[in-house]
Amino acid sequence: MVAILEAKNVNKHYTVHQNERQSILKDINLMLDKGEFVSAMGPSGSGKSTLLYNISGMDQASSGSVLFKGEDITAFPEKELASLRLNKMGFIFQHIHLLKNMNMLDNIVLSAYLAKRSSPDSINERAGELMKRTGIDHLAAHDITQASGGQLQRVAICRALINEPEILFGDEPTGALNSRATDEIMDILGDIHAAGTTILLVTHDVKVAARSERVLFMLDGRLVGDRRIGKYTKEKDDLKARESELGGWLAQLGF
Repeated sequence: MVAILEAKNVNKHYTVHQNERQSILKDINLMLDKGEFVSAMGPSGSGKSTLLYNISGMDQASSGSVLFKGEDITAFPEKELASLRLNKMGFIFQHIHLLKNMNMLDNIVLSAYLAKRSSPDSINERAGELMKRTGIDHLAAHDITQASGGQLQRVAICRALINEPEILFGDEPTGALNSRATDEIMDILGDIHAAGTTILLVTHDVKVAARSERVLFMLDGRLVGDRRIGKYTKEKDDLKARESELGGWLAQLGF
């Protein structure tokens, strides 16, 4: 397999009151292969979201290096990092951060217009295809206040995919959704993965993590577990078995 992202001895710390240093990430070494579907789990405060932000270039590691397709992005100036995130990466968050003064379609196409890689017609055509694929094409002209949480998360997925990213990052993307909406969103992410996109999700939900191929476990800023659980599946019986297997492993780790 070919690595798309690699963290080497990544540390992150903050200086708090009275010059006390608080370590959030401690000597993280991690390799993500192209096309993998990976979930990161751990207790609150374990560092999993900080890991996502630091290896995606949204935040700067205190030490160590992060390689994206072999290039050390920790050495990139902010303008180059911003271009990388815009053109090669997609992001989905629990809090969706849509612009209230724009309708759903405009929220989706904005980053593509900023990237200036395609004509407006091509961008709108791709947005339409993504909205149809995620089942929200009939809502294109709707204001974001006229949609459910699940529909808004679909808008966020379309926005994340509009520039055809090579890797998709999700920080608790189903954390605010009910179980039905969670299943629907995970089905969409599974299809995105099947089409070749690398995915890294942060989640507290065993059912969400069981949809992935590989699960990381973090504790006190360290990566203490790394387990492969097989190819992505939607089959309910397979998912139940994976949830049971994953739950047993997490119990062994004290989660």
